[in-house]
Amino acid sequence: QRQMCIRDSATTDECNLRIETISTLGRKNEMKQVVNAKLTKGYEHWKSEFENEESRKVRSEAGITIIGYGWSPQTERIYVVHDIESMEVLQKVMAENQHLLDKSGVDMTSMEFVNLEG
Repeated sequence: QRQMCIRDSATTDECNLRIETISTLGRKNEMKQVVNAKLTKGYEHWKSEFENEESRKVRSEAGITIIGYGWSPQTERIYVVHDIESMEVLQKVMAENQHLLDKSGVDMTSMEFVNLEG
């Protein structure tokens, strides 16, 4: 696991966005996305739930590969970059595992999905 700090030119002493990267060896999915959302229970709580065994297993079984994730204090949102087979697969996994999203504190009404090119 690697950490990267992106610095804003106005605040050179503080890290504005921390991205924690996970290995992406063996990726085979076709669709990359950035997902962001507000949290109701804080970043550390979300991160703990996101990294737990049950959540990892659900993602693995669905073929969802996490490229990286992070927290932006400026927008008060988490950002997740992932590789998925299709939006339909992601929607199915989210619907079947709504309890995990609720438990982690994701504000579902604030979720945004951006498809990436390249």
